[in-house]
Amino acid sequence: MSGDPISSRRSSSAYLQNILLGILPFIFFAEFLSLLAFVPSAARGHSDFRQLYAAAEMIRAGHGHELYEYSAQKTFQDSFVSREEYVLPFLRPAYEGLCFVPFSFLSYAQAYFSFMAVNLFLLVLVARILRSWTNNLAHLWRWLPLLLLPAFIPVCVALMQGQDSIMLLTLLAAAFAMLEQQRDLPGGILVGMADGSVRTLAPSMSDTTWWAAVTPSGGEVLGSDW
Repeated sequence: MSGDPISSRRSSSAYLQNILLGILPFIFFAEFLSLLAFVPSAARGHSDFRQLYAAAEMIRAGHGHELYEYSAQKTFQDSFVSREEYVLPFLRPAYEGLCFVPFSFLSYAQAYFSFMAVNLFLLVLVARILRSWTNNLAHLWRWLPLLLLPAFIPVCVALMQGQDSIMLLTLLAAAFAMLEQQRDLPGGILVGMADGSVRTLAPSMSDTTWWAAVTPSGGEVLGSDW
């Protein structure tokens, strides 16, 4: 005679919960050791944050028009971060550089740690945005939805490197919440803002394709010249 299926499911759930909660401390310990090893070097300029910081310095100094010029980026990175043989190019939309201008009033090390603090705040915000869809995890442990975010290795790497990936995560989480609420337009705008690729416009683009691109709610299909 088989056992009670409900009791069996509860036993499996408790087993998985114990495994998950037991693994988390080891993950955080490994990430802590990685932070100790990497962060001192990153604070001296050996991190991805250098491109964002140098771009902000360029904008504040009135050199925004040179934002995508290799030589100008190298000059600013060597002057305001650290001298390196190669430049880490800024390949984001120009408006993203404006978000980092406040950090340019700090030294590089201060800006690096300040941005890390901002990213930690954004992770808390993401956990709050997604709270309605993570109740099953919260039932296991109240703090589990929040702690799983920094436990995810790519998120930890983004924190250490000073990457803008967590900003992307926040925008996409907010977009997801809006789309779930049938708020398609603001959700689509957030997804568009999260697209970090630099766009160029083809000279041969037709007026019809351009209008379809700038009026996404119109339902037009973009032409092949987009």
